[in-house]
Amino acid sequence: MFSFLSALVLAVPALAGFLINAPFYYPIRNFARKKTARTVFFGSVFLGLLMIAYPVYALLISALSCIWLGPWGLLGIIAMPVLGWTVGKFRDAWWRLMNYGKLKAEDRNYLRSLFSK
Repeated sequence: MFSFLSALVLAVPALAGFLINAPFYYPIRNFARKKTARTVFFGSVFLGLLMIAYPVYALLISALSCIWLGPWGLLGIIAMPVLGWTVGKFRDAWWRLMNYGKLKAEDRNYLRSLFSK
């Protein structure tokens, strides 16, 4: 039940976070995959690229939103990482729901009995 409520609450902010952060995230991920093909260094290269490039991306998007929205555009500096975080939380809640839906009826009853005590 908790995953359903959290997925329901996080759906709209997660969609906004995905739309804002996906144009940055996926090209960086694909670049890191190409550069580290057949090696074990993908995670470290990807994290390094994100740590270097994300502040620049956030400042660029915030500057553009300041031009469009005025001083309210500065909220983008805070909103972008928070909305990106909601994408991860929504994805976790969604997969919990999907996996729970794949369980057999007796497995669901067993899980309910574990948590109802």
